[in-house]
Amino acid sequence: MNVTPTSIPYSHAFTLRVFAFVLMICLLTAGWLTTGAATIHTAEPSKLKLETSFPALRLEPDAKRVDRVGFKFISKKYDGVAGTDLTINSSTSINVTTPAGSVDAKDVVVTTAERSVTAINGYDYALGPTITSLSPASGSTAGGTVTITGTNFTGVTAVTFGGVAVTILTVSSTSIIVAVPANSAGAKDVVVTTAEGSTTAINGYTYGSAPTISALFPPSGRITDGSSVTIIGTNFNGATMVTFGGVAAMIHVIYPTTISVTLPANSVGVKDVVVTTPGGSVTATGGFTYLSTSSTAPIFDEAPAVSNVRSSKFDLSASIDKAGRVYYVVLPNGATAPTSARVKSGENASGGAAPYSGSALISSSPFSHSFTISNLDLGTAYDIYVVAEDDASPANLMAAPVKLDVTTPFNSAPVITNLSGDNAAWPGEGNTVTLDVGGNATVTDVDLDANNWNGASLTVQRVNSPLVSDIFGFNASGYSVSGGNLQTGGSTTFATFTNANGILTINFNANATNTLVRNVIRGIHYRNDTPAGDAVIRFTVSDGNSSASADVNVTTDVIYVNTTTDTQTINLANGVSFSEAIAIADADLTGSQTIKIASNLANQTVSTLAASTLNENLTLDLSSANGVTFSGGSLAIAPGVALTITNAATNITTFATALTGPGSLNKQGLGNLILNGTSTTYTGLVTVGQGVLTVSHNNALGTTANGVTVANGASLRIDNGITITDALNLSGSGDNSSGALQLLSGTATVSGNINLSSTVVSINSAGALSISGIISGTNLASTGTGSLILSGTNTYGNTAVSAGTLSVANDNNLGFTQIILASGTTLVVTGSTTIDNGITLTGAATISNSANVTIDGVISGAHNLSKTGSGVLTLARDNTYAATNVDAGTLLVSSDSNLGSDAITLATGTTLTINGATTIDNAIALTGAATINTTANATIDGVISGAHNLTKTGSATLTLSGTNTYSGNTIVSAGGLTLTGGSSIGDGSAVSVANGATLTLGGGSETIGSLLGDGNIVLGYNLTTGGNHASTTFSGVISGAGNGITKTGSGTFTLSGSNTYTGSTTVNAGTLALSGMAAVNDASAVTVSSGATLSLNASETVGSLAGAGNVFLNGYILSSGGNNASTTLSGQLNGSGGFTKT
Repeated sequence: MNVTPTSIPYSHAFTLRVFAFVLMICLLTAGWLTTGAATIHTAEPSKLKLETSFPALRLEPDAKRVDRVGFKFISKKYDGVAGTDLTINSSTSINVTTPAGSVDAKDVVVTTAERSVTAINGYDYALGPTITSLSPASGSTAGGTVTITGTNFTGVTAVTFGGVAVTILTVSSTSIIVAVPANSAGAKDVVVTTAEGSTTAINGYTYGSAPTISALFPPSGRITDGSSVTIIGTNFNGATMVTFGGVAAMIHVIYPTTISVTLPANSVGVKDVVVTTPGGSVTATGGFTYLSTSSTAPIFDEAPAVSNVRSSKFDLSASIDKAGRVYYVVLPNGATAPTSARVKSGENASGGAAPYSGSALISSSPFSHSFTISNLDLGTAYDIYVVAEDDASPANLMAAPVKLDVTTPFNSAPVITNLSGDNAAWPGEGNTVTLDVGGNATVTDVDLDANNWNGASLTVQRVNSPLVSDIFGFNASGYSVSGGNLQTGGSTTFATFTNANGILTINFNANATNTLVRNVIRGIHYRNDTPAGDAVIRFTVSDGNSSASADVNVTTDVIYVNTTTDTQTINLANGVSFSEAIAIADADLTGSQTIKIASNLANQTVSTLAASTLNENLTLDLSSANGVTFSGGSLAIAPGVALTITNAATNITTFATALTGPGSLNKQGLGNLILNGTSTTYTGLVTVGQGVLTVSHNNALGTTANGVTVANGASLRIDNGITITDALNLSGSGDNSSGALQLLSGTATVSGNINLSSTVVSINSAGALSISGIISGTNLASTGTGSLILSGTNTYGNTAVSAGTLSVANDNNLGFTQIILASGTTLVVTGSTTIDNGITLTGAATISNSANVTIDGVISGAHNLSKTGSGVLTLARDNTYAATNVDAGTLLVSSDSNLGSDAITLATGTTLTINGATTIDNAIALTGAATINTTANATIDGVISGAHNLTKTGSATLTLSGTNTYSGNTIVSAGGLTLTGGSSIGDGSAVSVANGATLTLGGGSETIGSLLGDGNIVLGYNLTTGGNHASTTFSGVISGAGNGITKTGSGTFTLSGSNTYTGSTTVNAGTLALSGMAAVNDASAVTVSSGATLSLNASETVGSLAGAGNVFLNGYILSSGGNNASTTLSGQLNGSGGFTKT
C-alpha cells in the first residue's frame, strides 16, 4: 500500500494511493494472516511490503504470492474517522482526503464488500512549517539576502520567491537565511517546503526597482532655511530615507515620482542628495546648493590679477572672502568705466554688450577662480573690470568694480624640441614603431599655449615623396581615437584627422591644449611593410601663421622589391625594382642590406637586366614570395662580398641570372633555390647553409676555384643530365635527412673531389649518380633508392648503404673501413677485384658481381646475403652472417666457415664451388636447377631440399651425408659423388653419371629413381633403382664386392657396360635388359620376381637364376649356375636362343 500525501500539517487534505496492494480470498490453500479487521489468505507464508513514501507507514501481511488480484473499495477510515472524497482509480488504487487529526501515527483501514484491511500506524500526522515574518520584506530586483522567521524549518528542502528557487545559506528550526535571486518588480509569494509539507507567505516579499532622481525644486536654499524641497524622479515607492550632504531630511509625502521633504540644516556649499527605497538607492551628485545668510557684499582677499598673457589670450584670477559669484568684462583700452551692475550684466558703460565677459559661482573654500579669456586680437591693449557678489538672497553686490590693464603680444612661431634627429629602427613586417623614440618630444607656441590650439595643425609624412605604403597611427595616451576624431574626457573632440596615401594631417580645435598636442606628437607610430631602405619622416606643426618641422629617421637595412621591371634609376613613387634595390643598398653604408621580394611578385619573373655589381654584403630574401624566377643580365659579386639568398620552406626560387666575380654565394632558408644561369666566369665560394640548392645547368656553379660547401642539414641537388666539376665539401644528412648530395631522377655526374666533413655524410641518389672524383674525409652513407656509382680512388672511412645500390669497379673505390648494407640494398662490383673491407649486414642484402670478385673481409650480421650477377663471388673469411642466397653466378668458398650460419639457397643456373677440403653443415635449398662444384674433396652434411636438379661438377669428390629431400635429378658431370647414410638422394631422383665421373655408395644402401650415363658406379652398399618408372641405360661400369642392384618400377633399365659388382641382381618390377655380354658379373645371383622381366640383348652369363618372372632370350644364350647355388625359376623362358645350366 502506498499512501501519498499532498501536504503535511495535521489538519489538511491529502491523496491516498494504494499501489500494488492485492487481496486474495482463497479457501483451497493454507495460511491465514489477520491485520486489523482484514484477513488475508496466502498460498505460502512470506512478506508483502506495503508502504508509503513516509517512513511511518509500513504494512507487511504474509502475501508474497497472490493468486487473484482485484476487488472494489467501498469505504475507508483513518484512525476510526472516515476520510472524504473517495475516488476509486482502479482495482489497485484509490484517492481519499484525510480528515483532521492530532499529531501522531494513525491506523489506516480500507473496507470492501468482502472484508477490510488495516495498516497499523499507517499514516503519521506531523507539524508542517510556518512563516511569521521576512526581514527585510522588500528589496531590489537584483536580489539580496533575506532572513525568514517561523517554525518547523528543520529539514527544509526548498525555498522559492515568486516561483524561483533561492540559495539556502543557513537553516535552524525557526530561521532560514537565503540568497534571494534577481526577479521582476512586484510582490512575490514566498514558499518554504520541508519533508512535512509546505507553507506560503502570500505576497511575502516585494521586489522594487532602483529609484532615479531627475530634478530638485528648488535646487538651492539657505543653510538654516528649513524650507520644503520636492524631489522629482521614479520608483520612490516605500522610500525610507532622504539625505542632503549626509544629513537626513524629514519626509512628508511619498509618491512614485515625487517626494516632499523638509530641508535639514547644513553648511554652505554643494551637497549630494541620496534617496533610499526598498529597490535600492540613488545619488544626485551636487544636487542641492546651500546658500549663506550674509547681508554684506564680499571683498577681494587679493586684488584680481592677469597672468599667462599670450598673443590671443590671457588668464584672469580672483579670490573673495565668502561664497558668491565673480563677474568680468573686457573692454577696449580707454573705454568709459562701467558700473558694477553693468559688469554683472556683461555690458559696457552705455549698456551695450562687452566684447568679452563672463562669471563664475564660487561656492566652497577657498573662494577663488581663474578665467581664461581667449580669441583676443594680437598686439592689442584692453581694460578689464571685475566685480563680485555673495550668494545671499537677495545678493549683495560690490559697490564698484576693480579695473586691470593688459596688452596682448604679437604672434610667435611654434617650437618642437626633443624630436628632430631621433632614429627609430624599422620594426619588421606587420609591426609599428613610435617615432618619438625618447617619448619626450615637446611643442610650444606662446600664443596658442596662452589660450588653446584652435586652428593649429600637424602634418606627418615622408620627406620629398610620400608613399602609400607609409602608414601612420596613434598610440593614444591621454586621449582617445574615435573614427576620424581625437577626443579627451571620453567624448570631447579636440582634433580631426585624415590618414591616407602616406600623409597624416591633424587639425586642432579650441578644445586642444598644449598637453594634448604634445601627447599626440609623442604617440604617433609608423608602419611600412615594404620599406625601401631608410626613411625620413617629417613632423610639421603650424599655428596658422607660421610652422616648425622636425625630422625622424626610420632606419632599416631592408629594401623591398615590388615590381618586376628593372631600372637602376631610383624612383620610389613607381615601385622598387631589383636593380633599384641594389642601388639603394649600395648607397647605404651602415652595414649589410636585405632585399626582400614582396609577396605580390609570387610566381612571377623578376627582371635583372639592369643589375650590375654587388659591392657590399646583401641578403636576397624570398620568404614572402614563392615561385619567383630571376632572369636576364648578370650580377657581379665583388671580392670579399657575399650574396645570401634565402627562401622559406616549400618555396621554390629559380635564379637564371648569370653570376660573375669572385664573391661568395650563400644559400639560406629551408626552401629550394634553383641555379640555372650560365655562370662560366664565376669563381666564388658557394655555401649551402640551409634548405636545398639545385644545380640545373652545367655552369651554374661557375669554375672549381673555391668549390661548394654544404652545411649540416642542407642539401646540394643535381638535376638530370648535369655534370658538376666543382670540389664539394659535404656535411650531415641533408635537408630533412634527404641527403647532403642529391639526385632525384635520371643520371648525373660529379667529377670534382668530395670531402666528407661531418661524422656521417649522406648521398641520396634516386637515379644513377656517378662520382668520379676522390671522396675523402669521414664516413659515407648512400641513402637513395637508385644507384650511387663510385669510381675514384677514395680514402674516406665507413660505407653505409641504407637504400638502393652502391656500385664500384674496384676495391679502392670504397672507403678504408667497414661496409654496412641495410635491408634491400645491393653492393654492385663491376670489375675483377678483391674487397678487403668488412661487411656488416643490418638487413637482408645483396652482392652483385659481373666479374670475379673476392670478399676478403668478414661478413657479419644476423641477416641473409644474396649473391647475384654472372661472376664468381669468392668468400675468403670466416663469416658470421645468416643465410646465403645464390641467385645468379657462382659462389666460391674453401671452408664451411666462409658461409653464413643458416641455409644456402641455390637458384636456377647457379653454382656453389668448394675449393677446399671441408664439411658444409648448412642446409641447401634448390629453388632451381643448380650445381655444386668441388675442386677439393668436400662433404655436405646439411639437408638438400627442393624440387629441382642438382649437378655435381669438379674433379674432386663431393660426399652427401644428409637426409636429403630434393626431388629433382642428380647429375654427376665430373669427379665423384659419394652417398652416405642411405638417404642422400631422393628415392625418385633420376641419377646420371657422366663418363669419367663416379657415383659411390659409401655409407649405406641407397634407393634412386633411375640410373643412366656412362660413368662409374662403386657399390659399397646395395643400390635400388627404377622407382620413377623411367626407362634408362647405364653403359658405364658398376663395381663393388658383395653388393648388388635391385631393379624396381615399370620402366626398362638397360645395363650395357662391363660391370664387375659381385652382389646379387634382383628384378622386382619392370624389365632389366642386359647388353654387351658382361652386364652382370658371371657370379651374380639373378632373381626375377613375378611380373618382372629379364631381357637379353646379348648372350649373358649369370651366377644363378631364380624367381617367378619371365626371361626373354631374344635369340641369345643365357648361362646360369656358375655360383653353384640351387635355384628355381618358376617363370617362363621365352623366345629363341638357348639356356645353359653350368
